[in-house]
Amino acid sequence: MKTEKRFVALVTGESSGIGQAIAKTLSKAGMIVYGGSRRTGMDKSDIRRLKMNVGDDHSVKSAIRQIEMEAGRLDLLVNSAGISFFGPLADHSMDDARMQFETNFFGVHRVIREALPFLRKSARGMIINISSIAGLMGLPFQGMYCASKFALEGYTESLRMELRDTGIRVCLVEPGDFHTSITRNRHFPSFNSNALPVQAFCKQALDIVEKDESQGPEPQAIGNLVLQIWNKKNIRLRYKTGKFSQQVAAMLRKFLPSGFFERMMMRYYGFRNSSEPESAYSPRPLPFEHG
Repeated sequence: MKTEKRFVALVTGESSGIGQAIAKTLSKAGMIVYGGSRRTGMDKSDIRRLKMNVGDDHSVKSAIRQIEMEAGRLDLLVNSAGISFFGPLADHSMDDARMQFETNFFGVHRVIREALPFLRKSARGMIINISSIAGLMGLPFQGMYCASKFALEGYTESLRMELRDTGIRVCLVEPGDFHTSITRNRHFPSFNSNALPVQAFCKQALDIVEKDESQGPEPQAIGNLVLQIWNKKNIRLRYKTGKFSQQVAAMLRKFLPSGFFERMMMRYYGFRNSSEPESAYSPRPLPFEHG
């Protein structure tokens, strides 16, 4: 049964966290929402789940084909599927690196390629790629995740310019640390270098990251932001969201001397300078944080 008036959205990574919050928000707003997920069927929010693996060509093609057959249109694509690796870059195998990029970057490209013909038919087609604050600055022990998001940032900038005359609007949403399932689903490198100083710093940084995530905002805020963007006539390229301090850090990255910013971030994650006493080995608040 094909739709005539209701807008149709596809949200990847809909099974939990940010993707789920976005899908439910769009559904409550009256859109027909397809959720790319390993589960299928309807849920209580009337989200139409698709069997979709963004890392597989056939799976993506089948899912888009199903939307075409059932709805006959696609107006909004939200690429939210993502995974996170945490650990020293030297410990990442090539398979780890490919796995990180396959979901966070190549998966986005795979879905966009298949969806573009249908988005071009929409009177108000839109693509929203869920990036991260980590796509704007390198973070210790999150290098592979940062790299995948840096790639997504450049990809989206280019795509926005290329599609400018087609009427398809393109933008990025860049969340900081949110309270989602990414914490318990985090991946770790398959190789352990047993470099004790590095491993000690890594554990310290992971504790801080997990604390920030557990105390982060709920993903509903991102769902609300996506709906706001959809309802705008003119949209910016980037929308940051999350803790104010993390948004400020991303903005300061552009203006502060690189060495100063690097030292500031390393101190935040508990790195101890060799000239500092052992008691100094503890995380410090960012200069613009309060409380």
